[in-house]
Amino acid sequence: MKAHRAVTSAFDRERASGFAHTLGFWWSVASLEYYMGYVDYMAQQTLGDLRAYAQKYIVGKPYIAAVLIAPQARQALNLRAADVVMTGTR
Repeated sequence: MKAHRAVTSAFDRERASGFAHTLGFWWSVASLEYYMGYVDYMAQQTLGDLRAYAQKYIVGKPYIAAVLIAPQARQALNLRAADVVMTGTR
């Protein structure tokens, strides 16, 4: 996964359209310095870091999930609204 991220980032920089989009996004939400160090920073993260993040921000927190399914597929699967609508936390 880490190698994939590095390769994808490199390819994005090779295409002018991809680089312009990526650069604009990171410039607007963080900074160019953050973007330039992003791949290296992400490569330093460990499984323990990801678990700690999940525990702090995801596990046991309220969430919203959406299901987009064609009416014919829903009927073929015999899904009712109660089967796909849930409340609470996980």
